[in-house]
Amino acid sequence: MTALTASVGERADAPGLVPGSIEHPALDTIECSMTLTAPKSSEDGYGWRYGLHVGLEAELHKETDPLPEFEARKEETRWGDGADRVEPVPGLGDRAYLLAVDENSSELRVVEGGAVITLTLSTTMDYAGSDEGREPPPVEPETPAAEPYHADLITDMREVMAQLKAG
Repeated sequence: MTALTASVGERADAPGLVPGSIEHPALDTIECSMTLTAPKSSEDGYGWRYGLHVGLEAELHKETDPLPEFEARKEETRWGDGADRVEPVPGLGDRAYLLAVDENSSELRVVEGGAVITLTLSTTMDYAGSDEGREPPPVEPETPAAEPYHADLITDMREVMAQLKAG
């Protein structure tokens, strides 16, 4: 997640695998996630800083064509809700859609051949003062919108796809 990391600041944790991977003659899946946070120096005066939670899911369908199912589910999100907005992303895979789930969450899904790759993004606010045992102020600042990170999400998807092809 080179572009997203450059836009936000730093990794809060190393990428980690989510349990439940599948290795099967018909389908392989893998899922991982990571959190990015703005540097501590970007905290507001009350100890709040923003961050991004990024998830990656990759599926390799070895016996069936995932495109018809991918198309049928183009408005369905990983969070189980319908998207506020669905936009095609030209020039990315065989077909790609960027879903604005809500103001703070987005999803980019791509199908290419037998591979279906999904990147999810949700913005967060973190009270950095909790590390020092301080109580957060009574009013939490507004969580940043996800839309300013859409271009970075697309850039990072291209990078993920290139790495999966090379691996």
